[in-house]
Amino acid sequence: MIEVEVNNKEKTKLSYPKLMKGDLSGCIVFFNKDKEGVLMTQGSPDTCIEVGAYHREWGMECFTDYQGSITLSNK
Repeated sequence: MIEVEVNNKEKTKLSYPKLMKGDLSGCIVFFNKDKEGVLMTQGSPDTCIEVGAYHREWGMECFTDYQGSITLSNK
């Protein structure tokens, strides 16, 4: 006998503040509100923005909600 289980989780749009991932670059940004946030991780190595940089005009069409987690610590 074959048993099949399908687990389709509906992705709900998260509210702010939230983490979002760049669709092309792979960077992760902590957005405190629409278009405003802090770069948490650089995706591609040719990114000219430094980690920790705060911007008020991110292109929201290039980001999707990030369902993972990030751990911050001092080195």
